[in-house]
Amino acid sequence: MSSCSQQTPSGISQLERIRQSGEIRVLTTPGPATFFNVSEMADDFEYQLAKSFAQYLGVSLSLKTADNFSALEHDFSEKEIDLAAGTFRNIDDGKNVNFGPDYQSLSLQLLYKNTTAAPHNLSGLQRPVDILEESIAANFLNKQQAHLPNLTIAQHSSLSTLQLIDMLWNETISYTVADSNTVKIVQRYYPELRTVKNLFPEITLAWSFPPGKDTSL
Repeated sequence: MSSCSQQTPSGISQLERIRQSGEIRVLTTPGPATFFNVSEMADDFEYQLAKSFAQYLGVSLSLKTADNFSALEHDFSEKEIDLAAGTFRNIDDGKNVNFGPDYQSLSLQLLYKNTTAAPHNLSGLQRPVDILEESIAANFLNKQQAHLPNLTIAQHSSLSTLQLIDMLWNETISYTVADSNTVKIVQRYYPELRTVKNLFPEITLAWSFPPGKDTSL
Protein backbone atom coordinates (compact mmCIF):
# COMPACT_ATOMS: atom_id res chain seq x y z
CA MET A 1 0.00 0.00 0.00
CA SER A 2 1.42 3.35 -0.98
CA SER A 3 1.24 6.56 1.00
CA CYS A 4 0.97 8.52 -2.24
CA SER A 5 -2.65 9.38 -3.04
CA GLN A 6 -3.99 10.38 -6.43
CA GLN A 7 -7.56 11.50 -6.92
CA THR A 8 -9.73 9.83 -9.53
CA PRO A 9 -11.85 11.80 -12.04
CA SER A 10 -14.71 11.54 -9.53
CA GLY A 11 -12.70 13.70 -7.14
CA ILE A 12 -11.90 11.09 -4.50
CA SER A 13 -9.19 8.47 -4.34
CA GLN A 14 -9.85 4.75 -4.57
CA LEU A 15 -9.00 4.36 -0.90
CA GLU A 16 -11.49 7.07 0.09
CA ARG A 17 -14.19 5.52 -2.09
CA ILE A 18 -13.66 2.10 -0.46
CA ARG A 19 -13.87 3.58 3.02
CA GLN A 20 -17.03 5.48 2.10
CA SER A 21 -18.63 2.33 0.67
CA GLY A 22 -17.67 0.30 3.73
CA GLU A 23 -16.33 -2.69 1.82
CA ILE A 24 -13.42 -3.81 -0.33
CA ARG A 25 -14.10 -6.20 -3.23
CA VAL A 26 -11.36 -8.76 -3.76
CA LEU A 27 -11.15 -11.24 -6.63
CA THR A 28 -9.39 -14.59 -6.27
CA THR A 29 -9.45 -18.02 -7.87
CA PRO A 30 -10.77 -21.07 -6.00
CA GLY A 31 -8.33 -23.94 -5.69
CA PRO A 32 -6.45 -26.03 -3.13
CA ALA A 33 -3.89 -23.24 -2.74
CA THR A 34 -6.81 -20.92 -1.93
CA PHE A 35 -9.94 -22.85 -0.94
CA PHE A 36 -12.21 -25.60 -2.19
CA ASN A 37 -15.44 -23.94 -1.09
CA VAL A 38 -16.77 -21.14 1.08
CA SER A 39 -16.69 -23.23 4.26
CA GLU A 40 -12.93 -23.71 3.87
CA MET A 41 -12.04 -20.05 3.29
CA ALA A 42 -11.10 -19.45 6.93
CA ASP A 43 -7.89 -21.47 6.57
CA ASP A 44 -6.85 -19.93 3.26
CA PHE A 45 -3.71 -17.80 3.12
CA GLU A 46 -5.07 -15.38 0.50
CA TYR A 47 -8.34 -15.05 2.38
CA GLN A 48 -6.52 -14.27 5.63
CA LEU A 49 -4.38 -11.64 3.87
CA ALA A 50 -7.43 -10.00 2.32
CA LYS A 51 -9.38 -10.17 5.59
CA SER A 52 -6.50 -8.56 7.50
CA PHE A 53 -6.21 -5.83 4.89
CA ALA A 54 -9.95 -5.12 5.09
CA GLN A 55 -9.71 -4.92 8.89
CA TYR A 56 -6.75 -2.55 8.59
CA LEU A 57 -8.84 -0.29 6.34
CA GLY A 58 -11.83 -0.56 8.66
CA VAL A 59 -14.16 -2.05 6.04
CA SER A 60 -15.83 -5.40 5.37
CA LEU A 61 -14.47 -7.92 2.87
CA SER A 62 -16.45 -8.92 -0.20
CA LEU A 63 -14.70 -11.91 -1.79
CA LYS A 64 -15.43 -12.76 -5.41
CA THR A 65 -14.17 -15.82 -7.27
CA ALA A 66 -13.38 -16.67 -10.89
CA ASP A 67 -11.93 -19.78 -12.54
CA ASN A 68 -8.99 -17.68 -13.76
CA PHE A 69 -7.88 -14.07 -14.19
CA SER A 70 -8.49 -13.84 -17.93
CA ALA A 71 -11.14 -11.11 -17.42
CA LEU A 72 -9.02 -9.13 -14.95
CA GLU A 73 -8.72 -5.99 -17.09
CA HIS A 74 -12.47 -6.03 -17.80
CA ASP A 75 -13.30 -6.42 -14.11
CA PHE A 76 -11.12 -3.41 -13.26
CA SER A 77 -12.45 -1.27 -16.12
CA GLU A 78 -16.04 -2.02 -15.12
CA LYS A 79 -15.15 -1.24 -11.49
CA GLU A 80 -16.45 -4.63 -10.40
CA ILE A 81 -13.46 -5.29 -8.09
CA ASP A 82 -10.93 -3.25 -6.13
CA LEU A 83 -8.02 -5.69 -6.24
CA ALA A 84 -7.15 -9.23 -7.31
CA ALA A 85 -5.33 -11.51 -4.87
CA GLY A 86 -2.86 -14.20 -5.91
CA THR A 87 -2.16 -13.04 -9.46
CA PHE A 88 0.96 -14.27 -11.22
CA ARG A 89 3.12 -11.28 -12.05
CA ASN A 90 4.89 -13.21 -14.83
CA ILE A 91 1.70 -13.60 -16.87
CA ASP A 92 -0.32 -10.58 -15.82
CA ASP A 93 2.63 -8.18 -16.24
CA GLY A 94 1.52 -7.59 -19.82
CA LYS A 95 -1.93 -6.52 -18.71
CA ASN A 96 -2.99 -2.98 -17.97
CA VAL A 97 -2.92 -3.31 -14.19
CA ASN A 98 -0.79 -2.09 -11.29
CA PHE A 99 1.01 -4.51 -8.98
CA GLY A 100 1.87 -4.53 -5.32
CA PRO A 101 5.11 -6.15 -4.11
CA ASP A 102 5.84 -9.82 -4.76
CA TYR A 103 5.15 -11.94 -1.69
CA GLN A 104 5.75 -15.53 -2.82
CA SER A 105 7.72 -17.46 -5.42
CA LEU A 106 6.39 -20.71 -6.87
CA SER A 107 7.31 -23.22 -9.54
CA LEU A 108 5.09 -24.76 -12.16
CA GLN A 109 5.09 -28.54 -12.46
CA LEU A 110 3.88 -30.97 -15.09
CA LEU A 111 1.38 -33.44 -13.63
CA TYR A 112 0.58 -36.94 -14.82
CA LYS A 113 -0.91 -40.08 -13.30
CA ASN A 114 1.22 -43.05 -12.32
CA THR A 115 -0.56 -45.14 -14.99
CA THR A 116 1.18 -42.97 -17.62
CA ALA A 117 4.83 -43.51 -18.54
CA ALA A 118 7.00 -40.95 -16.78
CA PRO A 119 8.04 -38.13 -19.16
CA HIS A 120 11.50 -36.62 -18.78
CA ASN A 121 11.09 -33.52 -20.94
CA LEU A 122 8.55 -31.69 -23.07
CA SER A 123 9.83 -33.13 -26.31
CA GLY A 124 9.01 -36.66 -25.14
CA LEU A 125 5.29 -36.04 -24.53
CA GLN A 126 3.17 -38.27 -26.75
CA ARG A 127 -0.17 -36.72 -25.80
CA PRO A 128 -1.50 -33.15 -25.39
CA VAL A 129 -0.90 -31.05 -22.28
CA ASP A 130 -4.23 -29.63 -21.09
CA ILE A 131 -3.81 -26.18 -19.53
CA LEU A 132 -5.69 -23.01 -18.70
CA GLU A 133 -6.01 -20.47 -21.47
CA GLU A 134 -3.96 -17.28 -20.97
CA SER A 135 -2.01 -18.92 -18.13
CA ILE A 136 1.74 -18.64 -17.72
CA ALA A 137 1.97 -22.31 -18.68
CA ALA A 138 0.09 -21.54 -21.91
CA ASN A 139 2.41 -18.64 -22.71
CA PHE A 140 5.50 -20.73 -22.05
CA LEU A 141 4.32 -23.81 -23.96
CA ASN A 142 3.17 -21.75 -26.94
CA LYS A 143 6.73 -20.44 -27.25
CA GLN A 144 8.20 -23.93 -26.85
CA GLN A 145 6.15 -25.22 -29.78
CA ALA A 146 8.35 -23.15 -32.12
CA HIS A 147 11.22 -25.62 -31.65
CA LEU A 148 9.28 -28.63 -30.34
CA PRO A 149 6.98 -29.51 -33.26
CA ASN A 150 5.67 -32.66 -31.54
CA LEU A 151 4.48 -30.72 -28.49
CA THR A 152 0.68 -30.46 -28.46
CA ILE A 153 -1.31 -28.32 -26.06
CA ALA A 154 -5.04 -27.97 -25.40
CA GLN A 155 -6.14 -24.70 -23.81
CA HIS A 156 -9.32 -24.34 -21.76
CA SER A 157 -11.06 -21.05 -20.97
CA SER A 158 -13.98 -22.35 -18.89
CA LEU A 159 -12.20 -24.80 -16.58
CA SER A 160 -10.22 -24.34 -13.38
CA THR A 161 -6.94 -25.95 -12.36
CA LEU A 162 -8.86 -28.23 -9.98
CA GLN A 163 -11.14 -29.39 -12.77
CA LEU A 164 -8.17 -30.22 -14.97
CA ILE A 165 -6.56 -32.17 -12.13
CA ASP A 166 -9.80 -34.09 -11.62
CA MET A 167 -9.87 -34.89 -15.36
CA LEU A 168 -6.27 -36.09 -15.06
CA TRP A 169 -7.21 -38.29 -12.13
CA ASN A 170 -10.09 -39.79 -14.12
CA GLU A 171 -7.72 -40.31 -17.08
CA THR A 172 -9.76 -38.06 -19.35
CA ILE A 173 -6.52 -36.18 -20.06
CA SER A 174 -2.87 -37.26 -19.76
CA TYR A 175 -1.03 -34.15 -18.59
CA THR A 176 -1.73 -30.80 -16.99
CA VAL A 177 0.23 -28.09 -15.18
CA ALA A 178 -0.16 -26.66 -11.66
CA ASP A 179 1.87 -24.51 -9.30
CA SER A 180 3.92 -26.10 -6.52
CA ASN A 181 1.55 -24.97 -3.75
CA THR A 182 -1.38 -26.63 -5.48
CA VAL A 183 0.61 -29.80 -6.16
CA LYS A 184 1.55 -30.23 -2.49
CA ILE A 185 -2.09 -30.10 -1.45
CA VAL A 186 -3.78 -32.11 -4.21
CA GLN A 187 -1.33 -35.00 -3.78
CA ARG A 188 -2.94 -35.57 -0.37
CA TYR A 189 -6.21 -36.33 -2.15
CA TYR A 190 -4.74 -37.73 -5.39
CA PRO A 191 -1.72 -39.78 -4.22
CA GLU A 192 -1.28 -41.42 -7.63
CA LEU A 193 -0.39 -38.11 -9.24
CA ARG A 194 3.24 -37.62 -10.25
CA THR A 195 5.16 -34.50 -11.24
CA VAL A 196 8.02 -33.40 -13.45
CA LYS A 197 9.86 -30.37 -12.11
CA ASN A 198 12.25 -27.83 -13.63
CA LEU A 199 10.43 -27.60 -16.95
CA PHE A 200 8.96 -24.12 -16.37
CA PRO A 201 10.30 -20.76 -15.20
CA GLU A 202 9.73 -19.63 -11.63
CA ILE A 203 6.60 -17.54 -11.03
CA THR A 204 5.85 -14.87 -8.43
CA LEU A 205 2.61 -13.94 -6.70
CA ALA A 206 1.46 -10.36 -6.15
CA TRP A 207 -1.78 -8.48 -5.65
CA SER A 208 -2.94 -6.47 -8.66
CA PHE A 209 -4.85 -3.18 -8.67
CA PRO A 210 -6.68 -1.01 -11.22
CA PRO A 211 -4.43 0.79 -13.72
CA GLY A 212 -3.73 4.49 -13.48
CA LYS A 213 -1.99 6.95 -11.22
CA ASP A 214 -4.20 6.36 -8.18
CA THR A 215 -1.89 4.44 -5.83
CA SER A 216 -3.82 5.29 -2.67
CA LEU A 217 -4.70 1.65 -2.08
